[in-house]
Amino acid sequence: MLAFDLLALISQSTVVCSVFVLFVLAGLIAVVSPQVFGRVASNGSRWYDSSRILAAFDKRIDIDHYVLRHTRVFGFAVLISAVVLAYVYYQYFMV
Repeated sequence: MLAFDLLALISQSTVVCSVFVLFVLAGLIAVVSPQVFGRVASNGSRWYDSSRILAAFDKRIDIDHYVLRHTRVFGFAVLISAVVLAYVYYQYFMV
């Protein structure tokens, strides 16, 4: 109940802007320091088992070896995507 009340207080634009900031930070870390990105990715890729109801959706797709092999390309792609999404969001929702 408390989480639902808290979500009612947060605006949609705040959530979208926060996601954009996270994308930009992930892209910058990948571009500037691939070693730090690798450590963050390995710590963040811990597997947590979910309930049996969602077993069909609970299959792990391991893309770490592709991303970590091309960290800077991934970082630039994330940065460009974040900029494009921010521009589109601004054009359609803020103007």
